[in-house]
Amino acid sequence: MKTKITLALVIAIAMTSCSKLWYWNDDDKKDEIKLTESNYVFEGDLYKYALEIRIDSLEDRAAYLKEIIGNNQGTPDIEKDFEETTANLANTAEIAESIVVFEDLADRLGRRNPIGPRPPRPGVIPINLEYIIVYNLEDVNLQINDENGAELAQSEGILYEIVGTNNMLMYKKVNITNAISEGAVIKIKRLNKLNQADSYSIQALK
Repeated sequence: MKTKITLALVIAIAMTSCSKLWYWNDDDKKDEIKLTESNYVFEGDLYKYALEIRIDSLEDRAAYLKEIIGNNQGTPDIEKDFEETTANLANTAEIAESIVVFEDLADRLGRRNPIGPRPPRPGVIPINLEYIIVYNLEDVNLQINDENGAELAQSEGILYEIVGTNNMLMYKKVNITNAISEGAVIKIKRLNKLNQADSYSIQALK
């Protein structure tokens, strides 16, 4: 019995370590990719992480300006800066709240959610990076540069629909041009379905 239980655990682990996804290729034929815990990033996770960093910075700025104003040292420019900072903070927090992260996919896609293994935490570059997966975006571009600005990786081609997700879940290939080094920076440009563009950078974690 113990042997059977151990074998069952091994099988379960093997089943969750890789997920096969179907998509339509350039020749309008159904093709297949395989996702593992170490070969893709989920853009929603990266964007939410970047927005949270923005929020922390804006909160610090707002608190600093509020203290100056509270000490009767405020000027019209400082008060204007405070108003703009708090408005930006509220807007950024609202955007962050609306972002779909990996953990939300089951609720959003239900049984249509084909992704099994979760990607590394935001900021960690997968050792075998091949794909960037997006949810409900018009387009996305990923670039990774070293600390001196030299290109290490770049997304290429167009977004492909992952079959069965009604165009909500898509992927793009990432081409590694040089070995990923310490101090690398992940740069993302995204375009949502309302044609609203945003870009952000994340310092890669060790």
